[in-house]
Formats: sequence, structure tokens, C-alpha cells
Amino acid sequence: MRFYVPYEIQGDNFNLHIMKKNHIKHQKKLLRDSTLRYYLNIPPNHRSKQIWFKSRSLLYTILIQNTIVGWVGVRNINSTSTSCSIEIVLESSQRNKGYGKEILTIIEFVVQKYLAIRKIIAHVYKENIPARGLFEKLHYKQTEDQNSLSQEKMTYIKQLNKGDKINGKVSFTEI
Repeated sequence: MRFYVPYEIQGDNFNLHIMKKNHIKHQKKLLRDSTLRYYLNIPPNHRSKQIWFKSRSLLYTILIQNTIVGWVGVRNINSTSTSCSIEIVLESSQRNKGYGKEILTIIEFVVQKYLAIRKIIAHVYKENIPARGLFEKLHYKQTEDQNSLSQEKMTYIKQLNKGDKINGKVSFTEI
């Protein structure tokens, strides 16, 4: 599936780039974290990790001061139901600095503007308190997910409003 989205997004404190093959090998540092692999259901072997990355519909690499520190994944993009799932991963050293909130706000704008998405879904492990706090801070509503295979995860949903704005200085580079 091909999407026409910004190739690069420059926020106040970070850049987002469409993920390239050479970015994936830089993500290895993040993938060594067993807790992170658990949260993201990342398979343990290298070949499966490559397939896991490629199965994501849209991946942006997060760069802070030109250093790769994580990624944002937008997947399960459904133009019929105008919905998608989202995940955000940041190195532990970059958490609790406001980056997640700023990045997620911008991604909400991008999926609404470029993909006509109106509903974003996030699945979060119950014990992942920082992620739950991030989604709650951004007005995602916790729901009862009857289809969830695991009672360990919580589902958060946000309905996007047409015309939502981004606070701060942001620029987009399109291809």
C-alpha cells in the first residue's frame, strides 16, 4: 500500500523521517531492550524482526539532534473505517521530556490530513504507566476491547476532529 505523506517533519525539538532500511539497523539498540521487545511483541530472531518492521504500514524514525532515538508506527490503516493503530517508541533517556506528546500530536495531524483518518487506536500494556499517561494526557479514551486476545493490554481510542491544529513550529517536506 502506498501513501502520500510528508517525507520529513521538523518539530521544535526533533525531526521525523520516513524510515529507511539503514535506519532499521540503528534501531537495534532499542530492540535489545527486553522490556521494549515484550511491549511491542517483537520476535527474538533477526529475520523475524525485519519482517516485523516491514509489516508496519507507515514508520517514521525519530531523530533528536540528528541521533535516532525511536520511531512512530502507524499501521492497520483502514480507509473505509477511517481508522488506524499507532505506536510510539522512544529511548528511555528521551522519555518524560515532552517529546512523546509533541510527536503524537503531529502524527495525529498527519494521519488526519494525508490519510483522512478520523479514529486512532492504541494498544498499551497495563503496566506501561508512562504510555498510558501519554495517551490519557492527549485525551485518548480507554475502552473495553472485547476482541483483545490478552487481558494484559488496554485499548485507547481518540476521535480526531476536522480542523485540529498543531501548536508550535512545524514544517513538512513532501516528495
